[in-house]
This record gives sequence, structure tokens and C-alpha cells, in this order.
Amino acid sequence: MTFMELQNQIVQTRKARKGIKNREDYFLDDDKEEFWTSVYKRALYIANDVVKHYEKKGEYDRSEKFNLSWGEDKNNFFDDYIKQMKAYEKEVKEYQKLWKEHRALLDEKLKLDKEIAKLKRELSAAKDELVRVKRGGRYKDYVKENQVVKYKQANPSSTVREIAKALGISTTTVQKALVANGLNKQRG
Repeated sequence: MTFMELQNQIVQTRKARKGIKNREDYFLDDDKEEFWTSVYKRALYIANDVVKHYEKKGEYDRSEKFNLSWGEDKNNFFDDYIKQMKAYEKEVKEYQKLWKEHRALLDEKLKLDKEIAKLKRELSAAKDELVRVKRGGRYKDYVKENQVVKYKQANPSSTVREIAKALGISTTTVQKALVANGLNKQRG
């Protein structure tokens, strides 16, 4: 029997029952027919759904299985479990995607941290070199210093003023040259 035939038979049964005078045969003590009315409506509803399904599909496949329920299925544990597993798989995929992005950002941060540390070392070395080179004062004139040293060695008894007057330079320059070479306060 097909569902289309079942649907037609349910409709005909309902029509036939309305014409029966002795209703106790069908309903016994149920005067209002509440139980049988709800069974009839539910069966007709499901039969209509099945027929609509086949009409949409356009053909009937006997290997196709249907699950018909006459109310709420209270034991949906397996379905709930499958839904939870699918949600869990989705969360795991999202977590893996976020972890890959985070890992890439972390690797980039580590490279940048290494480069920053290298630049800090270079900056520190440059500052130290700048401090060493930039001591202030005038440029040291090595030519004049050599002249002062030679004159002092040739004339050990000469004073700072005599050397400055003879070479035509300042007494301060002569004094610095003598101190730097250890020739000050030497009289012959």
C-alpha cells in the first residue's frame, strides 16, 4: 500500500464513520472522540507530508527510508550528541585557524624583538663611540706640539715663555705640549 492510498483510505474512513449510527463500535466510552480525532489528524498530516515529498521529488524510491513519529521523540540523545560533535568540530577548526594566525604573529614578533635588540646594541655602541670621540675643546695641533718638544730637547733650560716667544705660539699651548710629553719642570 502506498502513502497516497493510505491517505485516501484515512479520508474515506473518516467520512464513513460519520455516517454510522452505532458509534460505540468505534469509540466505546469516548463520547467526544478526542483521542481518535487527534490520531486521525496526526496520521493525515504525516500522510500529506509524505505525498508532498514524493510530488516534489517526482519519483518514488523504495530504498528510501522514513522515520515517522507520533509525537516528540523524548530520546534524542544520539541526535543531540551528533549536533554537539559537529559544534565541537567547528570550534576546533576555528581554534586551529586562530592558532595558526597567532603562531604567525608570534614568529613575526620574535623576529622583530631580535632586530630591536640588535639595533639597541648598535645604538649603545654608537653612543659610546660618540662620547669617546666628542670630548670637547680645541683640535690638538700635533705639528706645534712636535716643534715644542724639539725646541725643549735642544734647549733644556728654556722656560715656557721663552719657548712660546721663540716659536710664536701661546704659552698655554706650550705648557700643554710639555705636560703631555712629560717635559715640564725640567731645567738643565
